Amino acid sequence: MRSFLDYVILLLSQFAGGPGPTENNLMRFGIPALLWGGLLAIAWSRQRRQELPREKLLVWGFGMGFAREVFMFFHVTMRILDPTSHNAISFLSEPLEHGLAMGAVIVVAGSFLRYILDDPRLARNYLRLGLAATGVAFLATSFWWSKLSQADPSVSFQQTWASWIFHITVSVFVIAAIYHLSKRRGWLRNVVSTALSFFLMDELAKMFNFFTHKSYADILCPLGNSFHIWAVPLLGYVYLREQSIEKQRAEAQLDAYRNHLEELVEARTTEIAHRNAELAAQNTIAATISKSLELDTILNDALDMVLDVTNVEAGAIFLLEPDGETLVLKTYRGEAPPEVCTASVEGRNLCADISAQAVARNEPAILNVADRPAKLCTPFVLEEGIETLTSIPLVSRGKALGALTLGARRQDAIPPQDVPLLTAIGQQIGVAIENAHLYHETERWAEELTLLHQVSVFLSSTFDPQTICDQMVEQAAKLLDCQAAYVFRWDGAPHQALRVSRYGSNEADPGEDRIDLEGDALLPSLITQRRAIPIEDIRSDPRVSRWCMALTASALVCLPVWGKMDPLGFLVLIDRRGPRRWRPDELTLIESFVNRAAIALENAYLHQQVERAAALEERQRIAAEMHDGLAQTMSYLGFKTDEVIELAGQGASAQVADACQQMRDIIDRAAREVRLSISSLQESPRPRQSLQAELAALVAEVAAQNEPAPSLVTALQTPLFLSPNDVEQVLRVVQEALLNACRHAQAQRIVVRLEQQEREATVVVEDDGRGFDLYASAVDKVEHFGLRIMRARAARIGGHVRIDSAPGNGTQVSLSWPLNGDQSPIS
Repeated sequence: MRSFLDYVILLLSQFAGGPGPTENNLMRFGIPALLWGGLLAIAWSRQRRQELPREKLLVWGFGMGFAREVFMFFHVTMRILDPTSHNAISFLSEPLEHGLAMGAVIVVAGSFLRYILDDPRLARNYLRLGLAATGVAFLATSFWWSKLSQADPSVSFQQTWASWIFHITVSVFVIAAIYHLSKRRGWLRNVVSTALSFFLMDELAKMFNFFTHKSYADILCPLGNSFHIWAVPLLGYVYLREQSIEKQRAEAQLDAYRNHLEELVEARTTEIAHRNAELAAQNTIAATISKSLELDTILNDALDMVLDVTNVEAGAIFLLEPDGETLVLKTYRGEAPPEVCTASVEGRNLCADISAQAVARNEPAILNVADRPAKLCTPFVLEEGIETLTSIPLVSRGKALGALTLGARRQDAIPPQDVPLLTAIGQQIGVAIENAHLYHETERWAEELTLLHQVSVFLSSTFDPQTICDQMVEQAAKLLDCQAAYVFRWDGAPHQALRVSRYGSNEADPGEDRIDLEGDALLPSLITQRRAIPIEDIRSDPRVSRWCMALTASALVCLPVWGKMDPLGFLVLIDRRGPRRWRPDELTLIESFVNRAAIALENAYLHQQVERAAALEERQRIAAEMHDGLAQTMSYLGFKTDEVIELAGQGASAQVADACQQMRDIIDRAAREVRLSISSLQESPRPRQSLQAELAALVAEVAAQNEPAPSLVTALQTPLFLSPNDVEQVLRVVQEALLNACRHAQAQRIVVRLEQQEREATVVVEDDGRGFDLYASAVDKVEHFGLRIMRARAARIGGHVRIDSAPGNGTQVSLSWPLNGDQSPIS
């Protein structure tokens, strides 16, 4: 037995080194160098193909282990070849060997910690502390050992505290790694823990050898070195086995992924085929229902197509009424008569109930008829033999307009995967229904707008209030399909209204021509709100008063007829067929119509007022003309008549003849004034012209009949517009001055000048004739009479007449008057 142990120790010493010949250490460092090098090559190759965190750490760990073994192999080789070289490099080889060995173990342990525990933070902290401890130990020992080895070359590094620093530190970090790995289970953890334990056994053997003063060096050194060597292939086994497992796992995952892809492709192909069939069905239905905008055609064609696509036996389409609550059957397909679809049992109808449920929830509803008692099944279900009812809401813009309900004689006739298709078809039908509604509503709006336009044209073509009121009641009743209509006007008496027009009633109509509004609650709110007040049922509405009941109405609408500022009256529309729900669009339409009629009615009232004001103004103008012209003329003729009688009694025949000639001139002047007044009354109103144009026309008229011909000179660059009365007075004054100059001045030149100074206008008529003395008693009395009339006309426009004349120096007649804000020249 002793010889066998000696043989094993000898074998280990030659294999793993230790005390004895130096060449025994070649295998100790050579074999690990080969192992570390192989692992380094594999890790480096994997790292180059793919960036892996663990491989990067292993490259560094394997590299440090390979560097340590190669370094020591060459170091031993040099000692064999040249024993004296050992002392030359021993100050560096010992700390470097221990530092590389410690770093390799810590980095490899850290990499497996990260891989096995999948905890990057723990591995990172472990590596930082381990490498920092390695660096500190190397720096601390290398400087001290270099001095000691040079002072005493016989000292062994293994027998100093420096070696203990490395052995204890490595042992602590290896124990820490084994502790953390113990938290996981599995073969990988076990093998890695065993390899790390071998490193730990190596360190413990070396420390035990130190404590025993190398008494057991022949056993401990080879054994510890063997543990170190055996740890490397164990790590290699783990590394290679793990790669093999990863490869197998990757291949299994690849196969699973490939199978999954094939399943996905097959499922997707089936789904695409199913989706194509759905799209084809949707396109077919869309093409069918888009051919028409008639609601009945859309519903019938859509139901036929859906029954054909789904291959079910019966179906119906229900639509909501405008009230948004009532569902009405619009179309039906099946073997039983249509009336069975709406028949009820104990007040219930399964087809209508499930349709209402789909509309209320805005989602498909499915009913298994077998779950219902037979006594509750409606005739539709029994006669058609229905097993399953499926109702799809017909949706447009998120709102259900109705429901498409299908009845199948098989429970699996409509599988769940077909419900989305039916939902999409329901949306298509819903959009088509809304388009049909919009089309018909647009047509109705067009007709109503056309009627509104025609009525507006008619109303704007007349200024007779009674005609407008008659048209208002007639057209309003037609617009809202009412049987009667009334227009009431506010009377002058308080709380009284007078009926001014009616439509759809005869003379025996019980309504009163005058109604008493005392205590009425309806009309005050009508005026306050200034909008239509609909009454759906006159019998149940508390706002209805006695005068409303007298109209024998079932439902009515009251609308205020407003002028610009005040109410003109109110319109009442009567429906005698029964209670009626007035739609908002109807109220909007009738309000628009009444507003237009109110404008026309107020315009008619204003036109009457304008006509009365114009007639009054014309009478006042004629009275003023008669006062300024004919009345003064008659007064002057009376005065001259008395003078002629007095002269005739005195026998002054020459003076009598002269006075009679003056009277004749005055009569001619009066006749001319009367003819002008009559002509102005008979003429049609002319477009408004500027004063310059009016003066030019007057000067041209006088020039055509008299010599010398007068001329017009104006200093105004822009037209001057006056009121018709002011123009009339200015022209009469200028005409009188022109005729006097033409007949009496014996002038060679007559000029009319129009001037303006700030806010005053002046017309000057001047000639170069014989002139006269304004203060001489011989001045013609007829001329004095003409001057009085001119001054009277000037006074009517706020102006004055000035005459400048002297014998032999001609005459200048000036008319000046102030300009108002609306009589300024237009620039």
